[in-house]
Amino acid sequence: TGAQPTQVLMEKSAGGAGWSLADASGNVLSFSIDGRALSTPASLPIGTWHQIVVRRTATSYAFLLDGRLLTSLNGPSMITASPAARLTLGARPSGADPLFANARFDEVSLAQRALTDAEVLEEYTRLAP
Repeated sequence: TGAQPTQVLMEKSAGGAGWSLADASGNVLSFSIDGRALSTPASLPIGTWHQIVVRRTATSYAFLLDGRLLTSLNGPSMITASPAARLTLGARPSGADPLFANARFDEVSLAQRALTDAEVLEEYTRLAP
């Protein structure tokens, strides 16, 4: 069997500026910001529930899956995206390849501050089926 295509989970980007959260090839989670990528191997089998968190504090980006820290990266302190850039969920609707996600979204939230590891784990424990 061949590799699965990239599936965009959530994105706010226009002309390369902004950010994108994707499942690349079915086994790599990727968060791209202004051309820099934070990727980590992660198995996300179809039909299973997962909590995916990307947290920015100053210039540090942390990638968490199901309440556990997977990896981190230093990046820009500001995320640039055109005010015209749309926030999309489950697809990159423009271009020749729209990159639709084969996923269901149970709960999506954007926080105004960086959640602590304990808060992320508490949310995972509260929401996990």
